[in-house]
Amino acid sequence: CGGCGGGGETSGTEAEAVPLARVVAKADAICVDGNRQMSKLRTPPFDPAKATPAQLRVAAPYLREVTAIVAGEVDGAAAAGTPEEKAAAFAAAIENSRRLVDKMRQEASAAAAGDREAFLKAGREAEANPSGRELAALGFKVCGRG
Repeated sequence: CGGCGGGGETSGTEAEAVPLARVVAKADAICVDGNRQMSKLRTPPFDPAKATPAQLRVAAPYLREVTAIVAGEVDGAAAAGTPEEKAAAFAAAIENSRRLVDKMRQEASAAAAGDREAFLKAGREAEANPSGRELAALGFKVCGRG
């Protein structure tokens, strides 16, 4: 399964390169669905830059849900295929997207602990992640625009 990790076996179709436009279209469709899921979540009323430890703890479940959705989007984009062109740039964007998800997990964990400094640090690092720019440069219209 895509995103399950492990196992080096691939079938002939999994290793086939496909046009970048097809990869972008499939991945953007996955991200549209993810965005729809996120829009249904109840966003906690807080300013992340000024949140108190108590507010962070209340926001943690929301942050975990958003992180899980984004992780699914990244896994879906990665499973959309290997593009015939710009494969290295696509691989770099996926790798940086996975790093972004890791920072989002750190942010959610810090929020659950009420650790404002760790929350803000993870948030700054997530904001600095280049995956959104990389995906845009590859022609993505939805993925990476969150």
